[in-house]
Amino acid sequence: MATFARQYIVVRTSFYATHQWSGCKIPEVDFLKNPHRHCFNVELKFETIGDREIEFIKQKMEVDKFIKKIYANKFLGDTSCEQIAQKLLDRFDASGVGVFEDNENGVEIYVSL
Repeated sequence: MATFARQYIVVRTSFYATHQWSGCKIPEVDFLKNPHRHCFNVELKFETIGDREIEFIKQKMEVDKFIKKIYANKFLGDTSCEQIAQKLLDRFDASGVGVFEDNENGVEIYVSL
């Protein structure tokens, strides 16, 4: 019996930046209203159908270049992990993107099938 499996290449990277959630209305985490720094860990997945269809080292270089220009070592204001993930998903036409603060909590967004 043949098995249908999907294949993805994965690109992982990280960057430091500062952001805040100035509209936070949750008393337990109201400290998020203040600027705070994170190491944002990023993972992009790209569906492929063949061997080396996408060269992942080159893809990572392109992702890093974009992140450095837009996000790295900057104050991002109220930009959220969700917004960063969506922008990366759109910019790189990825199948899925994850963005995590300090490699702990974050978001994953996937393209619908």
